Amino acid sequence: MRCAVATRSLRGGDGFNSDGIMVIYVLLVDEPIPMSRPVKARRISYDVFKIITQEVPEGEVWQFAVGTRGRVVKRTSEDGIYLAAEELV
Repeated sequence: MRCAVATRSLRGGDGFNSDGIMVIYVLLVDEPIPMSRPVKARRISYDVFKIITQEVPEGEVWQFAVGTRGRVVKRTSEDGIYLAAEELV
């Protein structure tokens, strides 16, 4: 799984823009191998984010829909550290 966008965001600061928006990764449902999509989310609290309005590519089903709130966890891949949506809150 490629995570270059989130890796860049987490280096050298908190990774948020002035509106508290950051890229997190959401699992794609019904894929033959585990895959995640980088999505924009607004920070609600320390580890809770809300996925903000954006277009879902045709044919993709995300584990968490646009507008939902979820808890994120830091994960590590060969590309570095990234935030992954973990559970609804």
